[in-house]
Amino acid sequence: MKNTLPKRFELLPPEQYLPVGLQLVHFSAKLTNSKVRACGVRLAPDANRTSYPYVYVRNLINQGVDLDLDYLAKSDKAAAIVKHLHAAKHDPAPVMTDDERRHLLEIMDSIKQTKAEIHTSTVSLRTKQILIPKGQGYVALSPLGSNGLGRLLNTRVTQHNQMVKKGDKSSDKPTKLRYLQTAVFGIGGSHPINVGSLAQDLRRPLVFHGPREQPDVKRAIALYYQGSRIVLPRPLLMQYLTWLNQEGRGHTDMRTRLQELAYIHALVRAVLWRAEQDLRCLQEHDSSLPKHTNGPVAETAPRLARGLTLPACRTAEWKYEFAWTVANQIAETNFGKGQPGFNFDGAARQTLCTMIRGML
Repeated sequence: MKNTLPKRFELLPPEQYLPVGLQLVHFSAKLTNSKVRACGVRLAPDANRTSYPYVYVRNLINQGVDLDLDYLAKSDKAAAIVKHLHAAKHDPAPVMTDDERRHLLEIMDSIKQTKAEIHTSTVSLRTKQILIPKGQGYVALSPLGSNGLGRLLNTRVTQHNQMVKKGDKSSDKPTKLRYLQTAVFGIGGSHPINVGSLAQDLRRPLVFHGPREQPDVKRAIALYYQGSRIVLPRPLLMQYLTWLNQEGRGHTDMRTRLQELAYIHALVRAVLWRAEQDLRCLQEHDSSLPKHTNGPVAETAPRLARGLTLPACRTAEWKYEFAWTVANQIAETNFGKGQPGFNFDGAARQTLCTMIRGML
C-alpha cells in the first residue's frame, strides 16, 4: 500500500532560525524592481499610531492581523527557513513535531514584535520614487510592495470568488455578491520566487474600472476656478484685417466708421456669447461644483475672467479692463506665415478701447 503521509521537513539547527528570521520584512524593494539592491522594512505593533479606515499594513498589524514575513532576496538557507516558518503557521499536516512547530511559532512571534529597516541607508537608482508635497518643498518616497499583504488579499479574494460561484450554482436566484475580477501581473520575471516566497500572490492584482470622463463636468469645474477666457474668433479677425487693408485705412467718413464698428461689435459679441455658454454650462452642472454663495465662479478667479462669466460682476472698472484687453489682443494678433498684422499704435488702441466700452 502506498504511503500517503506527508514527508517530514528536515529542520535546521534551532540556532539558525533567529538570525535569518531577523532579516525578514513586510516590505521589499525587489517587488518593485527585481534588479535593485535588496532592502526592506519590517513593522512592529504600535498602539500609539492613529488608525485610519483603509487597508494598509500598519493598521492591520495594530488590529492584530498576523501578516506573513518574507525574505529580501532568495538564498537556499533563507528559502528553507521561510518555508519552515510558514509551514509551522499554515500547514496542518504533520510535517514536523508539535514541539518543533511550537518552537518555530515562538521564534516568528518574537521577530514580529521587533521592527527593522534593512539596507535602507541609500536608495538604488533603479528604485522608483514619487514626490509628495511637504511644506514649501517635496519629499521623495520609494513605494515598496508587501508580500504578506498580497497573500492576505489574494486569499480573501479567492475565498470570496469561490463563495460567489458556489452561491450561483446552489440557488436559482443570482447571488448579490459580485465576482472580483483579477489580472495577471508579472513580478520577478520567470522566477518570482527569487524576489520573495510569496511573490506569486502579488501576480493577481484586483482590477478596478475607473470612472468615465465627463467632459462637460470637467469643463464646469475648470470654469468655476478659472472663469471664462477671452477668445477672439480668427475668421472674424481675418475679415476685419482684410477690410481694413482694402478699405478702412486712411478713411474717416461715417460709412467707414460704421463698418468698423460692425466688425468690432461682431468680435465683442462672439466673446460675450462664449461667456454665456460658459455660464450655462456652470448652471447645468451646479451640483458638481463646490458650494458657493456669490455665483458659480470662485471669488479667487481673476476679476476679468469672473466678470466675463457673471454679468452681475461687470463693474465700470471691469468694463475698462475688458475693453483694453480686447483692444490689445486685436492689435497683437499674429497671423503667422509672414502675414502682416494690424500694426495699431497707441492712439488706434485707445480708439478701439473707446469703441468696445461703448458696446458694453
